[in-house]
Amino acid sequence: VDGNAFTEHNILHKDVLIIDRSLSRNFDDLALIIQEGEFKIQRIPFGFSEEEEEFTVWGIITYIIHYAR
Repeated sequence: VDGNAFTEHNILHKDVLIIDRSLSRNFDDLALIIQEGEFKIQRIPFGFSEEEEEFTVWGIITYIIHYAR
């Protein structure tokens, strides 16, 4: 991750995200999404349906590895 734009999700500069694209989407999962041509991080809202939303789920974040230096 480059920058501190996702500190609200405890994701910091130089952290590494492990993303599983095979997992099904569940309410409140932390996901990497594509919105307006850009990658963003967001929680899956209740009653999520990709047909009704303005973004596409690229994958579910399963682990956040924090940079230790």
